[in-house]
Amino acid sequence: MLPLHSLELMTLLFAFIVARPIPILVGYWFGAAMHLTFDILVNGEHALKRVFAFYFFAYRAANRFASARLVDRIEVPATATAHPIRDFFRWRPPFSARPVVKPKVENESGTFDLAEL
Repeated sequence: MLPLHSLELMTLLFAFIVARPIPILVGYWFGAAMHLTFDILVNGEHALKRVFAFYFFAYRAANRFASARLVDRIEVPATATAHPIRDFFRWRPPFSARPVVKPKVENESGTFDLAEL
């Protein structure tokens, strides 16, 4: 798993694809590039000490794959439950503190709120 999440492999695979563009490898490369991009954007906010460097296999090897050197300690909030999958599907976004702006509609007699309808 770790070698597949490396920018070195992506670079080697890209060089191979440039020389011999095999459709399945091109598709894999684009999918893996998208996956790594989202990994960097999402995981970097929460767990990694050096976000971009973590995705270099050589960086992880130089740190002997020691999680204490690579990953920050994550505090699990007291509100976390023992059923994360169930909670994921029950999650609802918090209400916005911004006021709701009601659109206004104009007619021949003037302007009125849609809420008045």
